[in-house]
Amino acid sequence: MHAQHGLFSFEIDEPLCRFARQWIDRAGLSTVVQVELRSSLDPVSPQLAWDYLGGAPGLVFLDSSHEYQQTLDELGAWYPVLAPGGLLVLHDTSAFAASFDVTQKGGVHRALREWRDAHPGVEVISLNRNVPAMETPAIVYQDFCGAGLIQKPV
Repeated sequence: MHAQHGLFSFEIDEPLCRFARQWIDRAGLSTVVQVELRSSLDPVSPQLAWDYLGGAPGLVFLDSSHEYQQTLDELGAWYPVLAPGGLLVLHDTSAFAASFDVTQKGGVHRALREWRDAHPGVEVISLNRNVPAMETPAIVYQDFCGAGLIQKPV
């Protein structure tokens, strides 16, 4: 398909970043995928993604620390640069996964619920049975950790 610059990712651990880059090179995908050694919350990260992708990202996948505040910060950093109609996907949105938050402040579960309440005009769903007013049938997504979808209006 001659795709170029299709996926841009961040990794904060240098050995894991090197490992990912080696596999990307081995697969012959170095012109399609770039893994950047830095935090997704580094103030320059959205611009680096924009530059690599040649515009606003159409899909942002957040699966990082599981901490409540970091999740809110990531939503604040990445939703504004998301292309209109684009999707922001979060992993670990279930009540069960809230226990992954080492700060014990509610994790992604709480952050997504609060973000949704603060943005009533934005389509938000959580694919698990643990988020009232956002739940879908359990058969749709059978991961105890849950996944959330935010679609930016066009």
